[in-house]
Amino acid sequence: MTNTSRVIFEKMHACGNDFIIIDARKHNLNIDENTICKLSNRRTGIGCDQVILIKDPLTHGSTASMTIFNCDGGIVEACGNASRCVASLLMKESNLRSCSIETCDRTLECECMSGNTIRINMGQPSFMWSDIPLAYNPGEPYLTFNQFNDIGISKGYYVNIGNPHCVFFIDNPDNIDLATVGKAIEYDLMFPNHINVEFVCVTSKHNLYARVWERGAGDTGACGTGACASAIVAIQQNLVTQPVNVFFSKQDEAIIIESDGTNIFMTGKIHHAFSGSVLI
Repeated sequence: MTNTSRVIFEKMHACGNDFIIIDARKHNLNIDENTICKLSNRRTGIGCDQVILIKDPLTHGSTASMTIFNCDGGIVEACGNASRCVASLLMKESNLRSCSIETCDRTLECECMSGNTIRINMGQPSFMWSDIPLAYNPGEPYLTFNQFNDIGISKGYYVNIGNPHCVFFIDNPDNIDLATVGKAIEYDLMFPNHINVEFVCVTSKHNLYARVWERGAGDTGACGTGACASAIVAIQQNLVTQPVNVFFSKQDEAIIIESDGTNIFMTGKIHHAFSGSVLI
């Protein structure tokens, strides 16, 4: 017989990118890949893009740490939208205006701007091929995918902002078959650990419109680190001027991205859908 316990969760989203958030500081949990897949299933479970565990901090001075599971059960390094949701929960529980969250390779400094708007210092981006990682050094800040020339996709700019991304600038992201093209790029041999993919168009000097394919999760509708990646590459290529508003498909809310020349700052709204409990 398998021992189970009833666990309280919060269902939250940012720009439609949704999460099951469990405070693992309050539960002795044994969560495996199978459990994550069951929870994430939109037909037979609760349904989400990612499952998030809030855990005790690993170092003195941090508020908490977080572990991020994609809906396929795999652990990933970062999730900007989920980080804003977790920051909101942590600040509300202790009546704080700021907090710090440890992720896989960095500590995120978070601030409540007003109401449900959270600002996070996402840290420094890396454009080093070995930090993505790529299979080898291409000698350029981008990769060329000639097999997609007929649909207007060629150069993909790579960047790591806690997790890896490949950003393509195209005329109309809505023309892209995400499930085909996004997945093909995610699993390209150039990316041994796979990759998140953004298809982006510039709509004004401050605005981008993007569609995203997340590794291990697919079409999530929006992505916080994807917004950071898209904006920082667009700034670097002199396509936009900051602050940059990144809009995602079917969403009216923007994620606002700024840079001080070193760090990337992400600001956006979070939404609490409902609370519940589940047997795990």
